[in-house]
Amino acid sequence: HLLTAQSAHWQQDKSWSLQHALYRLGLSNRLTAWGQASALKRDRQGRYHLSKTSYTTCPPQHRTWHLTTDELYLNTDTGRGEARNAILRLQDIPVAYIPYFNFPIDK
Repeated sequence: HLLTAQSAHWQQDKSWSLQHALYRLGLSNRLTAWGQASALKRDRQGRYHLSKTSYTTCPPQHRTWHLTTDELYLNTDTGRGEARNAILRLQDIPVAYIPYFNFPIDK
């Protein structure tokens, strides 16, 4: 992972939280997520919860698409992500509003 944030809190149970973060998360051997979030939390089981976030698997220099969401949950154990109140953007143009979206993060 690569993380930068305005503030960070780490716990002994391996959970942590970041405020105003830029992130790169290796979600699997083949998939890396990029984005920014007003809040990014990882619980001790390794699940991620992101608030007011952008999410893409495109490299930053070639961002073809991305989601902006109110809430995003990434579970590497189940290989699934969930987005709430998401907007799909292609080349920064909003093309679809998606109230709830469940998608794979391990392929």
